[in-house]
Amino acid sequence: MLHERKVVFAWIAFVTLAALSSAGGCGSREEDEHLGKTSQALDGAIGDGGCREVTLQASRAQGGEHSEDERELSPSLRFAVPSEIALSGTKNSGAHWVDLEIESVSGSEITCRYKGGANNPNDRALLFSCSGGVHAGDIVTAGEVKLEIENGSVVTARVTLAEASPCGPDASMDAAGGADGGAGADASGDAAGTGSDATTCTAASCDTHNACSLGQCTTSGCTTTPAAAGTACSVSACTVGDTCNGAGSCVAGALVPIDDGNPCTVDQCDPVLGVIHTPVAAGTSCSDGNACNGLETCDATAVCQPGTPPVIDDGNPCTADSCDPIAGVTHTPLPAGDPACSDGNACNGIESCNGAGVCVAGTPPVLDDGTLCTVDACSPSTGVTHTPIPSCDPTPVQGDAPFETRASLLGRLVTRAGAAVTGATFTVTEAPAPDGSGLVRTDVSASVGGDGSFRLRLTTFPDVATDRTPPLHVIVRVDAGGVLPAFRDTWLHTGTAADLGIIKMIPRDPASTPIGPAGGTANDSANSVQVVVPPGALTTTINVVITPFAARDEFPAPLPDSTATMYGFEFEPSGTQFAVPVTVRIANTLAIPTTFSIPTGFFDPTVGRWEHVAQATWDGSRFAFATTHFTSYDGNGNKPADPAPVQVRRRPRQTLTAPAHAAIPAPLPVLALSPRPVLTAIPAQTPAVT
Repeated sequence: MLHERKVVFAWIAFVTLAALSSAGGCGSREEDEHLGKTSQALDGAIGDGGCREVTLQASRAQGGEHSEDERELSPSLRFAVPSEIALSGTKNSGAHWVDLEIESVSGSEITCRYKGGANNPNDRALLFSCSGGVHAGDIVTAGEVKLEIENGSVVTARVTLAEASPCGPDASMDAAGGADGGAGADASGDAAGTGSDATTCTAASCDTHNACSLGQCTTSGCTTTPAAAGTACSVSACTVGDTCNGAGSCVAGALVPIDDGNPCTVDQCDPVLGVIHTPVAAGTSCSDGNACNGLETCDATAVCQPGTPPVIDDGNPCTADSCDPIAGVTHTPLPAGDPACSDGNACNGIESCNGAGVCVAGTPPVLDDGTLCTVDACSPSTGVTHTPIPSCDPTPVQGDAPFETRASLLGRLVTRAGAAVTGATFTVTEAPAPDGSGLVRTDVSASVGGDGSFRLRLTTFPDVATDRTPPLHVIVRVDAGGVLPAFRDTWLHTGTAADLGIIKMIPRDPASTPIGPAGGTANDSANSVQVVVPPGALTTTINVVITPFAARDEFPAPLPDSTATMYGFEFEPSGTQFAVPVTVRIANTLAIPTTFSIPTGFFDPTVGRWEHVAQATWDGSRFAFATTHFTSYDGNGNKPADPAPVQVRRRPRQTLTAPAHAAIPAPLPVLALSPRPVLTAIPAQTPAVT
């Protein structure tokens, strides 16, 4: 029996009897209320030539409720499987599926599916597939048929099943066989096919459309003969090498390969359409199993895209970094004592790994060779050096051997970050006598180490001095490429080796502002100090550079111990003269009380001391003072305050040209401006700061 389905609407069935012959009527019709079936008697002669037909019609309402038209055929009807079913009342262009179920007289069941819409016509459903290897046009003999709308928006499906030739009063008794599985005579028929119309067949009407059951039109009517075993046939689009078994049936061969080798498709086979490769969702993993090349993923076009390889280097010189395709990235500690983490600086010792992935500092080398007449130094690249001191006597004849018999200046040059500065030049000048005269010494013998250390020996300095011989006041100027000059002063006796300490060489501020006769405003790169040049102050265009100082030890010369710095800066170009005063304005980044009047001072390298130069007052947004030129030495300054208590005294005003160095001390305002003005700010009153 056919698979039964629940019926919501009443069955609608039509039986078309073309024209009743004079020999008989329509037959009887019985209704089975319980099963919802119609039993149709078809033993009358119908239509031209006495052929019979039955019309099935099924309906489907909106909301999915539908009807089926199911018929029991008595006698059985021999007909060709239709290639299409008429549709009417379709609502959209989506797919419409209609099933025609056939139960043959031999007991086999055949289901044929028809599809309309979705690239097929909307007014008819075309045969999509039939079970059992049946095709459109195959002859079947059915005892029961059913038409049903499976889905879609079809309102009505209608098909007429016409009796196949030969037909007539005795046709149902003929041997039909064919695609319904009957290889010979129909169970209800006569093997000889001796009906009165038995010879009215044609080759086309006897075609079984079954490669394994060959239909022939003979004088006895249509007969079928099994094809020879091994004859090629087709069970499904999903098999290859299908062959007939010699008994009228097609036996499936091997399954067709469906794997396209693409991890980004789902591979399957449809019995009608064949092999289908459907792209997986974008982002689906298509990993090749190698953790070292990243996680591959599929894109929307079924292409496997490479992943992002993992980072292998952990930045730790004490681990061996590698990647295993299975385990992924690993970081294996190097053995203890491995020097892989050395920073290449021979002056701080050789760093080594401790076996647990940690770099351990090395032991710095010993610099002192115990020899009085060498300058001991260390170069990061070459290591410790011992430079001989010219004219040094390492074996004195009496007492302790002196380090110096004449006079030397010792020190070390470093950058703001503490790295060695090499390639510097040194100028040693005697401080001017009361008459203003001074002398640049030409007897300076300089020895410089790779770590920035230096020794300046005055080779003609007296090696013998009488009692009460006054010391010589000298001023040292240091120049190096790309940095501002620095100054130190000291007093020398015979046998003195003066230690100038660590001298920081400060780079110029990168901001440079061109200003000409029209005037303008120059700022440092942090906008902490500005110079306002009025129109007419200059006759040519200059590039003004302002370099602020961030710490006390960055000043061009040491500040007095009693001065605590606030601000510092240097102006360039040195020697610039202004026809009218320019205004220097300093941002109050240290929040100094704006009621203060801040005296400013500068370092004078010709005499080696700081001098008062101007008074800075609050102009509403900054502390400001005026000057008429940048001196031959630029202004420098500083910002941190010294925690030690200082005694601040007020210096009398002096008539000085405005220099170009500036610095401002604290806790009470001190500004420093130097000829290279460096401003030393002193409160308007004279309090003692403790």
